[in-house]
Amino acid sequence: MGTLTVCGEIVAQLHQIQIRYSSLEDRLMLRINTQDGAEFRFWLTRRYVRLLWPTLRKLLETDENVRRQGDSHSRQAVLSFQHEQALGRSDFDTDFEEGENERPLGDSPVLLARLQIRDNDGEHLLAMHPQQGQGVELSMNPMLLHSFCKLLADGAEKAGWDLGMQLTEAVAEDHVRPSSLN
Repeated sequence: MGTLTVCGEIVAQLHQIQIRYSSLEDRLMLRINTQDGAEFRFWLTRRYVRLLWPTLRKLLETDENVRRQGDSHSRQAVLSFQHEQALGRSDFDTDFEEGENERPLGDSPVLLARLQIRDNDGEHLLAMHPQQGQGVELSMNPMLLHSFCKLLADGAEKAGWDLGMQLTEAVAEDHVRPSSLN
């Protein structure tokens, strides 16, 4: 799926990602489980999501098959096709595993404030950190990137933030599919 890095050291392989809206906090909570049973929790504010979304979209547009297209309509069609293919291979039905997982960054979610993207041997490295202190770096292959975008867009929609987070403009009415967050 991808790897999780904390303080420059690879901690573990990703197992599950969940993004849920908290109406009490008016924030999205990002939860990441690793295959070795650790859980990381982060708060995403509306402002942070507004900065994160265009960055994620640009990452998706760096795909060679998307860039190769001569016009924007064709690029959007290819991106939409890739998105549907990736989501079709992703598991959005399995419940997030609750439990007494170790929480290396503490029990309280970390409020994210900084964002950085780097290329990491053909995968994208998404570094998300608080103003001060430890955050995480997620190594994302294309499938994970598409899935993360869906979770983020669904969470922002559920929050009612009206950020216009469509991955692609509708290429044709019959290609548009409603999505839901479990």
